[in-house]
Amino acid sequence: MGVLGLVTLLACLSIGGRAKIFTRCELAQRLQDSGMDGYEGYSLANWLCLAFYASGFDTAAVGANADGSSDYGIFQINSGWWCQDTQSPSENLCHLRCRGEAPGGARRGGLGGVQGALCCRGVSGGGHHALGSVAPQLCSLPEGAHPCLTHPPLLLDLLTPDIKDDINCVKRVVQDPQGMEAW
Repeated sequence: MGVLGLVTLLACLSIGGRAKIFTRCELAQRLQDSGMDGYEGYSLANWLCLAFYASGFDTAAVGANADGSSDYGIFQINSGWWCQDTQSPSENLCHLRCRGEAPGGARRGGLGGVQGALCCRGVSGGGHHALGSVAPQLCSLPEGAHPCLTHPPLLLDLLTPDIKDDINCVKRVVQDPQGMEAW
């Protein structure tokens, strides 16, 4: 095996441990275990729908916005408000670096552990406008009508399977006076 083959193999192995694309059922279980069903009046189906249309259940998802900010992870946490990605100006209300890859491929540190959870629970003001009017249109249907509940699970991989910080930040974002509209 040549040097190029070895480098490619190592790159593939290292990426595999940092990303995950959940199946619908895996994510539903994680969200249920985290107390998201009924959180701030939003059902488990609402959260699944938001995650599906925001990221396809992919914790490595990164989306670029017209204002120069980026959205990171399974819930597309916005760099303009919640984390710093060095690619755009940020309120960085949690005083954390965004995780995932910024546009252009630069690796970033993740929203981290207890610090991220405590910060995101305590932040007031701001909002997350990454999805604009998409989330309300797709995710405010009656529970049985959610397209993401009937869509077959995706068969892909995830960046980091630990979405605890994502869930804690989402809990904080939805506490914003705008609620789900803050997305």
